Amino acid sequence: MSCLVKLGIKAAEAVAIGDTPYDAVAARKAGIPTIGVLCGGFTESPLREAGCVEVYPGPSALYARFHSTALAK
Repeated sequence: MSCLVKLGIKAAEAVAIGDTPYDAVAARKAGIPTIGVLCGGFTESPLREAGCVEVYPGPSALYARFHSTALAK
């Protein structure tokens, strides 16, 4: 059973946060948009190429801009 089923939400209602292209690829396969953060040793380009809809320097930058991110929508 997937976590989406357990939570009772659709993939379009979820947002993943990841720091590797592998996170973005896995989320994309599940139909979940991904926000990338640059704390996993990857640069912005591989994260974007893997499907991240937004990329931030790190968790604190994501938090500081929370209201304008995909998380707030």
